[in-house]
Amino acid sequence: MDDTRANRRGRYSGLPLMVFLGLYFGLSPIYLFDSGLPQLADFVMVCFIFLAAISGIRIDRGGYDLVIPGLVFVFYVFVVSVSWSIILSSYSTMMAPVFYLYNFLAMILVYSSYKKNSDLTLKAILYGISAGLTVSVLYQVLNFDAHASRQAALFNNPNQMGYFGLLCAGISLLIFENGRVSHKYFAYNFILSLLLVFLSFSLTAIAGLFFIVLASVVVLYRKGAKTIVIAPFVFVFSVSFLAVAFDDKLYYVSESVERRISLIETKTENVGDSRGYSRILDYPEYLIFGAAEGERSRFGLYHRHEIHSSLGTVLFSYGVVGFFIFCAFLFSAIRRSDVVGFLIFLGPMVYSLTHQGLRNTIFWIFILLIYLLKGSLKK
Repeated sequence: MDDTRANRRGRYSGLPLMVFLGLYFGLSPIYLFDSGLPQLADFVMVCFIFLAAISGIRIDRGGYDLVIPGLVFVFYVFVVSVSWSIILSSYSTMMAPVFYLYNFLAMILVYSSYKKNSDLTLKAILYGISAGLTVSVLYQVLNFDAHASRQAALFNNPNQMGYFGLLCAGISLLIFENGRVSHKYFAYNFILSLLLVFLSFSLTAIAGLFFIVLASVVVLYRKGAKTIVIAPFVFVFSVSFLAVAFDDKLYYVSESVERRISLIETKTENVGDSRGYSRILDYPEYLIFGAAEGERSRFGLYHRHEIHSSLGTVLFSYGVVGFFIFCAFLFSAIRRSDVVGFLIFLGPMVYSLTHQGLRNTIFWIFILLIYLLKGSLKK
């Protein structure tokens, strides 16, 4: 009896914490400020970090192989950024390490919450994702802009919407495979995630989605005949929903599809220049230790924009040393994973080839969940 009461007290004491965690995901699609600045959801995450920290951090020895490479990477980012800040007499290089530290803290405190109550933590994430997806899709349906070549809902740009949908699809599939959510609930999240990705018309988000959909096929096959029977109904419902929601906009959709497909060849040919990869070759002197992020005026007008690639940004900004540490961090999350975990992991990584997604906290939580649900449990 005493143990039961203690468990209930522990569960209820964690509820305020889980509310903030769920709210973070639910508010993530709402962008009120310019990209690169903290959004409403980030202020909620700060509250979660504060409450989780004062309630006690629990990181067992099994989590060291993920946490240590992540900590080393963040430390190295600070070293490089502070060094260049001193050399250039500028504080602009210090913005990036603050984001990395914030995302790392969010990741380890979600880890700590999971270790204290895994079911409650996963439910908070899943319910928050459902809320965020629902708000985004409803807003998009009610405010469809037929004059825009791509849709963005409440995000600042379509790529952010596609990335959010991609990460939500991957996280929902991870939790579903782990048996923590019903088939219907998973189908709801997955359908809305697919809808956001396709309406964003982000080519790399759609390409990344292919791997997550492939992983879902494997999961459905493993779940058995009953689940496989549901799959055709899910597909039919998805097509029907699209037809009803966008019945007067199908011509726009078909035109947008044709327009985006016609750009594939051009984007592929110019990926080095358009995404900033050419900067790595033009300034090889930064390849060992990195040039830090910020103060891009050093590289002339041609390279005044940031590199549109997560891995490209890490390689140029933090050199081969930082790139190796970051890859070790990613490898630690997937090295014990099976084919499903690897396919899910590939989704956002494909997107990151042409977009900088490391500032998104959900990506760091996504990596954590791959480690927890597809890696560490196999020890």
